[in-house]
Amino acid sequence: MEVQVTVQPQITSHPTRSGATLPSVPAERQNAPAASRPVRDAAQPHRVSRPHSGAPPDDDARRRAPDAAADPHPAHQVPRPTADAPQRSTGASTSHAGTSTSHLDAGDVDFEPQEDDIRVEYHPNSGRPSTTSHFEEFTRKTPSSYTPPPDDIPWWPFRSEFDYEFVRLCLAAGLNKDQVNSFIALMRRVERGGESFTFASHADMQRTWKDAYDNLTPFKKQPFTVRYKDEDLEHVLWTRNLENYAKDLLSDPLLVADMEFDAQRLMKRTGGEWERFVDEPCTANRFWDVQSKLPPGAKPLALHLYADKTKLSSFGTAKGHPVIARIANLPVHIRNGRGKGGGRIVAWLPIVSVPELPEDTTDPVYVNYKREVYHVGFRHILEPVKAPSRIGFWFRCGDQVERNFYIFIVIVSADHEEQCYLVLIRGVGSLFPCPVCLVPSKQLWDLLKTWELHTGDKAKIVLALARSQSTADAKEKILKEWGLRDKDNSFLELANSDPFRAVGFDRLHAFHLGLWGKHIWVLIKKYLHTLKAGAQFDKQMNMIPRWRGLSHFKSDTYKTSFADGKKMEDLSKNTLFVVHNILTKTASPHGYLLCSMLRSYLEVDMYLSFDVHTETTIREGEACQKEFAIRLANEKKAKDWNFIKIHSHTHGFQDILEKGVMKNHDTKPSEQMHGPNKDRYDQSNHKDTDEWASEKVAQAEAEAAATAPADETYDISADAPASSVTAVSDATVCAHYKLRSVVRASQRTLGDIELAHPDDEAFDKLHVRLNTYLTATFRAHGITIPRNAQSVQLKPSHQIKEYRQLDIFYESKVDWRQSSDIVRAHPHFHSRERCGSTTYSTRILQVD
Repeated sequence: MEVQVTVQPQITSHPTRSGATLPSVPAERQNAPAASRPVRDAAQPHRVSRPHSGAPPDDDARRRAPDAAADPHPAHQVPRPTADAPQRSTGASTSHAGTSTSHLDAGDVDFEPQEDDIRVEYHPNSGRPSTTSHFEEFTRKTPSSYTPPPDDIPWWPFRSEFDYEFVRLCLAAGLNKDQVNSFIALMRRVERGGESFTFASHADMQRTWKDAYDNLTPFKKQPFTVRYKDEDLEHVLWTRNLENYAKDLLSDPLLVADMEFDAQRLMKRTGGEWERFVDEPCTANRFWDVQSKLPPGAKPLALHLYADKTKLSSFGTAKGHPVIARIANLPVHIRNGRGKGGGRIVAWLPIVSVPELPEDTTDPVYVNYKREVYHVGFRHILEPVKAPSRIGFWFRCGDQVERNFYIFIVIVSADHEEQCYLVLIRGVGSLFPCPVCLVPSKQLWDLLKTWELHTGDKAKIVLALARSQSTADAKEKILKEWGLRDKDNSFLELANSDPFRAVGFDRLHAFHLGLWGKHIWVLIKKYLHTLKAGAQFDKQMNMIPRWRGLSHFKSDTYKTSFADGKKMEDLSKNTLFVVHNILTKTASPHGYLLCSMLRSYLEVDMYLSFDVHTETTIREGEACQKEFAIRLANEKKAKDWNFIKIHSHTHGFQDILEKGVMKNHDTKPSEQMHGPNKDRYDQSNHKDTDEWASEKVAQAEAEAAATAPADETYDISADAPASSVTAVSDATVCAHYKLRSVVRASQRTLGDIELAHPDDEAFDKLHVRLNTYLTATFRAHGITIPRNAQSVQLKPSHQIKEYRQLDIFYESKVDWRQSSDIVRAHPHFHSRERCGSTTYSTRILQVD
């Protein structure tokens, strides 16, 4: 039996799932016993030492404000961007708090700033004073004196809690009408009293469902026509009022308590200076810019939209085009979740069809028609928030505070094809295929150059100039020179909602499923095939140690295609360690170059994935981008790398400064909602797809809205039946680690272990040697020996237990919050051996 002794380690670094290195334990805390290190609330950030940032970067050099950008093109002249005279890729920003030598407020004159303190500067229009907090005291939740009263009947309008649980089960199981009626008949037969069950039929249940989701903003059918050639074709849009959707969330006291309605500039004290950092959209430049344009006291209400077509049927014949909305004032863990406050489908765009599909689907008439349908549909979706974006609206929120809101669209998450529809550029195959900047189509591979940005104002000027031409050819020439379509953009009808600034880099489609999945991975497999090393690759891939949260690939990885973005992301992380001894410089020169490029790709992806970004990490990430660009130039001879997904990440760090870290505009949370939509389609009659899906979506959201109050505000009376209350025992957790998975039959004495291995020198006088080692270890690390003894005094009669899991709690350098990892030593974890490892610093011990 293996003896396992756990000693409090001094962790200096530890790999995270994103590949970052975790911080050192501060010197003043290294010798503190574990019990003296408080476990902070996971909602609060944690102290971490950052490199001295020096002078903050000039934000104007990174992003140019609209009034400081190149002059809008006058109506009589359209300057053409050229590859010979690229312009700095910049964007709108007022001077930001990165010039962070700001002094404490008058109320803080007695407050002595310390290393790692956090400073919050609110927008001047908010009327809120700046605050400075010590790191351990900083919290992101807005304090509120309003406490919502407990809901006595959280399952209303269902007539009993039992009715509510029953319909949830029917919805989750996907039961049809006949199955529900049979289920109700069965429940009637087994009913024994004690619970109130009142449903009589499926129709009765549906009426109650309708009462439930009518409390939320309902879907409405919105037909419209668009002219195609000489015929007006009708399309049907299913949509719900976007303003009322926002009010649904604002009315919830629990959600409002987590919303932030004012722009902030967050700074951290590092090396005696203030360094700015960003995470949520309210901490980034776009939020600040918008609030600067609002009346004093007015609050920006930020919408985050997602749109993408998806296949609803297994054979792909049925498709849907959902539009999903979120309120970006909510923290990301709520709005990207699946519960109340998470993404909600607000519309189903029509799937375009014509009586006779043209042989050439790139025919300009057909292409423009599809974009017209898209934007007429979005015009109906955005119509309710058009006036609130310009003149605002007053609303009494769930915390009983009246606020003056101005709605704007801060983020639109979509893949490249959808982005081209949204900003009305011509996309792939045009002279300028990027929806963010005017990079020439033949120079997408050149990542060291930067280019003039698209803006909504420029697009309107170009469009007006093109439409003023006397001939169709002259109009088309101007539009092609800017890569634009001759259509009016529905998003530009809203204030502060420039679609060119709302779209941005999409890690899922551009990196994991794009640059890696369709290019780098394909090339690696090609080189492996040339070397006939596929079997070796699979064998070594299977040898990669398992780790929580990291996909493990068993066999046939070399021949398998993955459509899941998370799988492809994990595959990219593992592949470099698997092929380093296969694609060597001698065996495969081009493969070796590709591996060096893969390493740079992984470093860029790691920085883009950070949940908190400082000015320092932004600079480090941009340096990795330059390194990637250099390696790409060396690899260019082996492949044509001139495609849009090699270019789009150049806007990634710009997006972070504008709209917050990448998880704010990640498409993954919305992509995951396609699965339930497909399940709902399978329950339908496969007719009137959008109508059926809208009804099912409304039911699911009514369930989510009812579940949260039941979980969060239901005041269970002391007189409630015992069956209604579930007792949960608290787990006692040590501040730094916890031993788990004890082997019940493992409790033996040290003497027993010695006797069980008489021929093994490693167990000879085990207790004596263990005493010597532990005594030296405790002294080296300043750990007090139990009972204040001079040495550890274990005896053969002392019992020892075997544990197979060690939970380690540490401070993450990625987001400054408490994180945890699990180290296992288990012979049969899920039917296979699992042996984890950790790295920690120690001192060389002389043990006899």
